[in-house]
Amino acid sequence: MIVRGTEGHHAIRKTQKGNQISAQEIDFLFRVAFAKELMTPGQLAMAMGVSKTIISRLTEQLERKKFISKERDEID
Repeated sequence: MIVRGTEGHHAIRKTQKGNQISAQEIDFLFRVAFAKELMTPGQLAMAMGVSKTIISRLTEQLERKKFISKERDEID
């Protein structure tokens, strides 16, 4: 975890066990955050070069860690 200290300095602290985030989860979050439009799991899987199963697992993990929340598409 990177935190801002006094005088604008940054410090890196070890996260509490269970609050760790993988590189793949970070990739997922960045792609979703910086997408110009909403992405489907299939589009996200293709962009990341992984299967839809991996996207489902990442979604569940990130939701459990409270980084994201899922919303069902009415058209789906």
